[in-house]
Amino acid sequence: MSEIRQFNLFKFRDQTGKVTDVKGFLGQLYSVLGANHSALNSVFKAVDENGSPDNQIQANEMNMLNKITMYVDKKLDSANNDGVVDVVELEEFSKKLKDGSIDLKDIFKMEFTEQKQSISEGLDRKITKINVSKSMYEPKVLEELKAIADEQGFEIQEIESGGDPWIEDSQIKRQDGKTYLSYHQLQEKLIKHDYVSSRGNVSNNLHGRVIFEGNAFNINIDNERKYYGTSYLEGGNVLNTNLSDGSAGAIVGDASVGLTLDLMKLEHTPENIKKVKAIIAEDLGLELNKVTFIPQHEFHVDVTYHPMKNGEIAIPDYKEGAKILTEMLNKLGEEINAKKLELFEPSGEALPKSEVEKLNKIKNRQDSRRKKEIDLQYLEIKAMALRQKINELRGYMKATMGIRAEANDYLARAGYKLVRIPYFSTGPYEKTNYINGVGGTSEKTGQTFFITNKSEYPELDEYVEKYFAAAGVDKVYFVSSTDKLSDGGGIDCLTIEE
Repeated sequence: MSEIRQFNLFKFRDQTGKVTDVKGFLGQLYSVLGANHSALNSVFKAVDENGSPDNQIQANEMNMLNKITMYVDKKLDSANNDGVVDVVELEEFSKKLKDGSIDLKDIFKMEFTEQKQSISEGLDRKITKINVSKSMYEPKVLEELKAIADEQGFEIQEIESGGDPWIEDSQIKRQDGKTYLSYHQLQEKLIKHDYVSSRGNVSNNLHGRVIFEGNAFNINIDNERKYYGTSYLEGGNVLNTNLSDGSAGAIVGDASVGLTLDLMKLEHTPENIKKVKAIIAEDLGLELNKVTFIPQHEFHVDVTYHPMKNGEIAIPDYKEGAKILTEMLNKLGEEINAKKLELFEPSGEALPKSEVEKLNKIKNRQDSRRKKEIDLQYLEIKAMALRQKINELRGYMKATMGIRAEANDYLARAGYKLVRIPYFSTGPYEKTNYINGVGGTSEKTGQTFFITNKSEYPELDEYVEKYFAAAGVDKVYFVSSTDKLSDGGGIDCLTIEE
């Protein structure tokens, strides 16, 4: 028997749609590789008979096996050419193999290219690692992320970041696999620019923060992987996406256009804006028509938008957010009324005859009443804060309606399906934001998952989980990043995924 070394045969989608790695060992009998599907074994048998007929998968047969599995996925089910072999494809291959309409020698002569890993930030990507800053200084968040990583099969790594926890802003993945870095980061004396667009709709007083950090963000990237862009982009203001046809795209906030104009010392003319947009697309490794520029009503676009499945983008739904908060307020009102009735309702108990027992009974009633009064006061304060929150949310919804409608129109015209998620923030320092999260598909469990922030109102988590489930998320995780939200960004801002 040849050397014993574990390997992945390929990725297989079973009848339930779950994706798993079919694993084996070099030199192990293919009949005991753990594959329980007859068509799977027909693949192994075909490879083995074309190589050495010993009923074993050997090292020199792996290349042939790879070619067969790529042929199966690419040629036998072109509508589902997803880089994953499924039951339908394998059964068709097994049938053609038996009737002689497939010649293995022809397959082995073919040239195939592996499907590139999507760099989209949506649910379709396979996350292998999540990097967090060593300066995150929230141990509980790190512990929770590690528990999620164990469950879903990726790793967590702490990286140096020059003391800045907001590492998402530092770098952007390009289509060629390289990492975009702004050359402006290398100019130590560059002064931060506060850019306000011609619409006056950008809440951007912190844009340019990455400039202050200078070279701090370069230390984690190998030189051959770096791409210094002419434009000035911050990671939180660029969303890598997949369009509905599976091709790569991006969504960029308008502030990035304005900042680049300022840093290149160009006037804000239509011609220069068009020029800078083309530069940004080139820096991202995309054609210009694949990049959608949208106006911002808050800080970075990753605070209010997030890619979901291919061609789908989560957008903030303030109206639904206000509706949910109102429902919570009504339930709280019912609880307050019940507490009031309980507080003023006579006990109906007769006082004991003993003077000592009577005094003790009176004291116990007083203590109980004080506790009920404190509970009632807490509920009333909570109701007052919630009522204020609803009014603020409705006001902000009205004030930003035109800007959001314009952004939604650009996204829809670019071919994105808009997925509405309840939204509760009225600025970059709020303690409730669910869209600023990290999504993907687990190779370990086959589940789609979304890691997002806990809320200042814990009961909201259960409400919002249903909306993510309707958007195709199998498992939602809420992590203790609420305090970080009040500093200006959530869990997505604190991470870089690979």
